[in-house]
Amino acid sequence: MENKEQKIVEVLGILGAAYPGFELTEFTVHIYVKALSDIPPEELTQAAYYHIMNSKFFPTISELRQAMIEIRKISGGLPAAIEAWGMVLEEIPRVHSYGTPDLPELTMRVVKGLGWKEICNTTDLDLMRAHFLKHYDQLLEREVAKIKTPLNLLQLEAGHDKSKPRLIGEILADLPRSD
Repeated sequence: MENKEQKIVEVLGILGAAYPGFELTEFTVHIYVKALSDIPPEELTQAAYYHIMNSKFFPTISELRQAMIEIRKISGGLPAAIEAWGMVLEEIPRVHSYGTPDLPELTMRVVKGLGWKEICNTTDLDLMRAHFLKHYDQLLEREVAKIKTPLNLLQLEAGHDKSKPRLIGEILADLPRSD
C-alpha cells in the first residue's frame, strides 16, 4: 500500500473512533482515499482533528478540505489580504527596494506581480495598497478553489489519468492488523 493511502485510511480510522455512530464502508473509504490523496498527510491529520473539535458529525470530503483552509489561515499560510499587506509594509524598511522580502508564497506572488521596487518607491501608498488588496484577493480566491477541487482529481475523473486505481479491499488488506 502506498504511504499516502495508508495515512488517509489511518485518518479515517481516527475519525471513525471519534464518530462511532458513523459506519465506514469500503466504498466510503475508497472515495475518501481518491478525493484526499493530494493533501499532505500531516495537513489531513490536522484537518481531521480540527473537524473533530468543531463538529458533531463525521466530516464530508469538502468539510475536511475546508478545515485545511481554516488551518492554513490560522497558521499564517493563507493570511487575509490586509494582514499580507501589513507584512509587506514591515519588509520595506527591513530590505528596502534593493533587497528580497521574506514573505509567504501567496503574498510574494502578488509582490512580484506589482513589482517590489514599485511598491517600495511608490508615491501613493493608498493606491498601491488598493492594487495589492485587489490582486491578493483574486489570487487567494484561486488558491482556495484549488484546495477545494484539485486539478489532478478532475483530470482523473475525466479519464486523463490512465493508472489503475487500487481496490479498497486491497488497501485494507495491506493494513497491519491489531488482533
